[in-house]
Amino acid sequence: MAPDVNLNAKGVFYGATLQHSKAHFVRSIMESLGYLICRNLEAIDAMGLEVKQIRTMGGGSKSDIWNQIKADITGKTLHVTYSSQDTACLGAAILAGKAAGVFESIEAAVDSMVRIKKTFVPDPANRAVYDRQYKKFKLLFRSLAELFEQDAQL
Repeated sequence: MAPDVNLNAKGVFYGATLQHSKAHFVRSIMESLGYLICRNLEAIDAMGLEVKQIRTMGGGSKSDIWNQIKADITGKTLHVTYSSQDTACLGAAILAGKAAGVFESIEAAVDSMVRIKKTFVPDPANRAVYDRQYKKFKLLFRSLAELFEQDAQL
């Protein structure tokens, strides 16, 4: 995943014990995807751009647990929109409305057409835990790169 593209990377469950259940593994996958979003936000920040909030869409936006995880990991307020399942059509309508002169700007079209269904605010206590784990996530990604490369050569 961008910005750290590694076509040889594989999934890794780090720290698993016999005490961990299927639910722990499912949650760890959700958390790892939250860490990838966080890494992308870091890359955007490094370009001098500020992300103030996140809008989520698609199947993952249906999960309140996953949405809260993403908000907690990133430290950003996360919004689910009413049109979270039809975003491609909505995007086309927004662009068409601007192109046809119905709206003065894309921002005006978005303000007119996009409605927030639910909001998830980051929990600072959870964020502190995720910050520690995120450091491990980045270290593991860097540390495993050479092993992934070796596996690709076999």
